[in-house]
Amino acid sequence: MDRLPFAKPVRIVAPDLLRSYCRFHPACEVDGCRRKPTSEPHHLVPRSRGRSDLHENLLRLCPSHHRAWHLLGGRAWWRRYGDRLLGDARRKVQRALGLPEAG
Repeated sequence: MDRLPFAKPVRIVAPDLLRSYCRFHPACEVDGCRRKPTSEPHHLVPRSRGRSDLHENLLRLCPSHHRAWHLLGGRAWWRRYGDRLLGDARRKVQRALGLPEAG
C-alpha cells in the first residue's frame, strides 16, 4: 500500500466531554424511544471531517436509531425522526445538516 502524500489528521477523543454529554442525556434523544442508548454518542459531523466531541456536535441515540442514521443518511433520517427529537437535539441536527431552523 502506498503512503499518503499528506499527514493523516490526529484524532483526539475527549473522554471527559463524552462522559459529560452522556450524563446529561441518559436516554435516546428520539421522543418515545425506550431503548438504552449506545455507550458513545453519535457525532453529527464526524471527527474525521474536523468536528469535535463538544456537546453541539453530539446526539445520544439507541443502537436502532444510530444504525438508521448511518443506513439512511442524515437527511433521510431527519425526514423520518426529526419531528420526534427532544430539546436542543432538533436544532443541533438542523444545523449539522445545513437545514433552515424553524422559528
